[in-house]
Amino acid sequence: QRFGSGSTSIRVTQDLQVLSGLPPLVREGDRFAAMLTLRNTTARTMKLRATLVGTANSGSGAEIVRTPLNFPPQELTLAAGAAQEIVWPVDVPAEAFSIAWEAAVDEPGGAAKDRLKLTQLVSAAVPVRVLQAALTQLDAPFSLTVAAPADALPATGPKRGGLGVALQPRLSGALPGLRRFFETYPFSCLEQKTSKAVGLRDEALWNAVSNSLPTYLDKDGLANYFPPRAEDGARGSDRLTAYIVAATHEAGFTLPAAARDAMLDGLTAFVEGRIERRFWSPVFAKSADLDVRKLAAIEALARHGRAQARMLGSVNLTPNVWPTAALIDWLAILRRVNGIPDQAKRLEEVQQIQKAVRRVRVNETLVEYLLDLVNATRNHSEVALGASTRAALAFYRAIQAQALVKGRVYTIPDDVKQLAVPVLAHRLLTRTARSSRSGGSAEHLVREMLDKLKVPT
Repeated sequence: QRFGSGSTSIRVTQDLQVLSGLPPLVREGDRFAAMLTLRNTTARTMKLRATLVGTANSGSGAEIVRTPLNFPPQELTLAAGAAQEIVWPVDVPAEAFSIAWEAAVDEPGGAAKDRLKLTQLVSAAVPVRVLQAALTQLDAPFSLTVAAPADALPATGPKRGGLGVALQPRLSGALPGLRRFFETYPFSCLEQKTSKAVGLRDEALWNAVSNSLPTYLDKDGLANYFPPRAEDGARGSDRLTAYIVAATHEAGFTLPAAARDAMLDGLTAFVEGRIERRFWSPVFAKSADLDVRKLAAIEALARHGRAQARMLGSVNLTPNVWPTAALIDWLAILRRVNGIPDQAKRLEEVQQIQKAVRRVRVNETLVEYLLDLVNATRNHSEVALGASTRAALAFYRAIQAQALVKGRVYTIPDDVKQLAVPVLAHRLLTRTARSSRSGGSAEHLVREMLDKLKVPT
C-alpha cells in the first residue's frame, strides 16, 4: 500500500449578486441612502436593471396598515469582475414600526439575476408617551378639560398621540391596557416576575416562579430580588418578602410550603427585632420608615394566621402621618388580628383618616408643580430611572396627608417642597454618585431639580 497526500478546491459562485447595505434600524422621519452593492462575477460585461420596493408597516394588532414605498428602477452597465454601489434616497414614514424591503437585479435578455428580502426596524424619533392618566368612577356627569402639550409634534398640523378613553362596568374588569403592559413586561427580578404572574392571573407562570423561590431566600428566610451568592450573606428584603406573601395570597396562588414557612419565620423575626435589615431612607424618616415596613410584614403574617397583637408593641401607631399604603395595611391588620387595644375605635379612626385625606384640596397649579418635579426626575441626565406614576400618586397623597396633619384642608407649595426628598429620593436610580453615602446623590438631585422649578403663587 502507498500513502501520500493530495488536495483539491471547489469554487461556488453566482454570476450576478445583490448585497444589502441598508441599515438594520432607522428612526421615523429619517432620510437615509438605501444602498445596494451589485457584483458581476463573470468574465463579460453586463447591462443590468435594479429595482427596490418597500412596504411600511404601521398600526398594531389586527389593524396593521401596509403602505407601499416605490422607487424608480436604475439601469447600469457593470464590467466583468466589477462591483458597484447604487442608492435610492428614502424618507422613513412617520408611525411605522418596520419596513419590508425587496431588492432585485436582472440582466434584460439574459439569464443572470438575483433577489433579496429583508426587514428593517423603525423606532420612534420622539416616542408617544402617556403624560397624564385618570381613573374615574362615573356616578354623575363628568367633564375634563384637555389640551395638547405645548411641545406636541408635529409643530404644525394634526398632532400625534391623542386620548384613549375606555369604559367598563367594574374596576376589577379586563383592563386591557394593564394586561398588555404585563404581557410585554421585560424585566426579570423576583418582584417583577411575581407581579407579572399576579397581574395576569397566570397560574402556570406563577408555578414556574414558585419552583425557583427557595433559591431567592437568605438564611433568615427573607427574599432577595435575584438569587444570592453564598458570599452575599443575609441581605434579603423584608419589604419584598411581605409583598410576595401578600400579593400571592390576594391572587389565590399557593406558596410552596417550605418556602412559605421560611418567609413567615423571617418576617416574624424582623417584626420582633431578632433580625435587622438596614435600607436607605432619609435620616429624619428612618423611624417612620421602619414602622411602615413592620406594618407590611405584620399584614402579610396576618394573612396566614401568624400575626399577634403584641407585635404592634414596636410600632409607633400614628396613622395620621402614614402613607396611604401603610393605612391600608393597618386597616387590614385591624380586621384580621384580634386583641388589639381599642380595636373598634382605631378601625373607625383609620377609615375617617382615609376619607379626610382625600377631601384635602390640591389646586391645579400645585398639581402641575408636583408633576413638573416628577417629570424632571425622568429627564435629568444623571438619573437612570426617574419617579414612576405610582410615585407621583404617592407624592400627591403625601402632600394631602401633611396638610391634614397641620390642620389645613388645602395644600400649599411648601408641602411639595418639604416632602419632595423623602417621597422621591429613594425611588430614583442615579447614574453617578455624588456622595459616599448611599442615597446622598438622589437627595441632592431632587433638591437641585426643586430649586430650578418656578414656585406657584
